[in-house]
Amino acid sequence: MKKDPIDLGGLVLALLGWLYLAGSSPVGAVSLTVSPVRVEHNVPAGGSITDAISILNDDTSPAHIRVRIEDWSLTPDGAIVFAKPGSLPHSAAPWIRVSPREFSLGPGQSQQVRYSLTVPKDAAPGGYRAAIIFSTFAPPAPGEGRRVALEGRIATILYQTVGRPLPSGEIIGLSFRQGPEGRPEFTVSFQNTGKVHIRTRGEILIRDKAGKERAKLALPDLPILPQSRRDFQVEGEERLPPGEYTAELVMDIGRKELLAGERRFSIAE
Repeated sequence: MKKDPIDLGGLVLALLGWLYLAGSSPVGAVSLTVSPVRVEHNVPAGGSITDAISILNDDTSPAHIRVRIEDWSLTPDGAIVFAKPGSLPHSAAPWIRVSPREFSLGPGQSQQVRYSLTVPKDAAPGGYRAAIIFSTFAPPAPGEGRRVALEGRIATILYQTVGRPLPSGEIIGLSFRQGPEGRPEFTVSFQNTGKVHIRTRGEILIRDKAGKERAKLALPDLPILPQSRRDFQVEGEERLPPGEYTAELVMDIGRKELLAGERRFSIAE
């Protein structure tokens, strides 16, 4: 199992918004921290695992929190989309149970939320995923009418792999544009044709017309979900002088062989 307390696969999920009382002003923003924000499990079909997530109220106001499980996916440009549990392909949401499902945290207090993941015996090899969502809301006080709350949400993203599916995919595009002050900017398009998520690792080497290496750009560490496309940007930090160049893209998706692509481009005066 892998845990990441900081990275969310290139996604930053912040606690959103304010809590509102019906007919009143905002009662204040609530700041929560969860750890880890990403977990990766390799539980076999028919197996199970139990683990925990820590949530901290690092605000000066109390928070009331509900926990629920949802599906999630990514658009080609990397925006996260949440959906009802079990509604998307590759969903692990129906396999997860959490406890407690609702609790309160005073300022500076933390809570361990335990979850169990039970994989069905007939689960096919491949990658599955779910999100454990922590939502804040304002419960009604005794004798008070119904409250209307604009909730904030923060999440732990969960990946679950069954078996040992082989990563598979192809580079389907490498475009170029000349950015400010002549800095090169590339858009890489990648199609994951396999049954498990992969992460973008690799680099773009820039060579001039004589074949001399002029720059090396590292690819960002991003997830690409099974059977989906991802477009991501790679930007150079230094200006290139006017001239003709070749960009050589090399990607490592976890197979023995590396994937490669190439594009010629020029920097104008």
